[in-house]
Amino acid sequence: MKIIITTCRRPSRRLRSFVKDLVRVLPGSIRITRGKQSLEDLASLALSLDANLVIIVDALKGNPGRLRFVKVSRYSYELVPFKVIISGVKLIREIPLSDIPTEVRSEVIATYEGASDKVNVLCEKLADLLNFPYIEVKSLNELKGAADIIMWIVPSRRDLARIEFVNGRSSNIAGPIIRVKKVIT
Repeated sequence: MKIIITTCRRPSRRLRSFVKDLVRVLPGSIRITRGKQSLEDLASLALSLDANLVIIVDALKGNPGRLRFVKVSRYSYELVPFKVIISGVKLIREIPLSDIPTEVRSEVIATYEGASDKVNVLCEKLADLLNFPYIEVKSLNELKGAADIIMWIVPSRRDLARIEFVNGRSSNIAGPIIRVKKVIT
């Protein structure tokens, strides 16, 4: 499954860096410069590239503020009624000991057993949209070697959750850290 990741029409430098970081950790993803393209143009571009999902990263005061998802099929496209509102991100260049794999072929979404219902909804919806397996575990160590990248979704005190991309072999951070403020379904 191919995924196109793009930005709002006038992205800041930080937003472009965030999209580049996402492309490095999501298997089968392609970064597209949006420019003046409408949703319809993005959908037709996705079809020509054999992609069936477009992720649009919107800005809020120059920082990544929202993730929107567009499902693309052969004859139509649909803006998915699911949005991830972001309260903050930490880019790969801001993480001192980040360990990015050279090639990402597999990914799994995981969270703690007994996480809140809202965190489970976030995990299940992302797993469904991105077509990644979803697992609930007691600790991250149980998943060592399960995939190249583990999208580790952890409940947070200040926000709804924190999404960390972890290297499946070394268990070090491999991608941006996303603080999720809320999910709109």
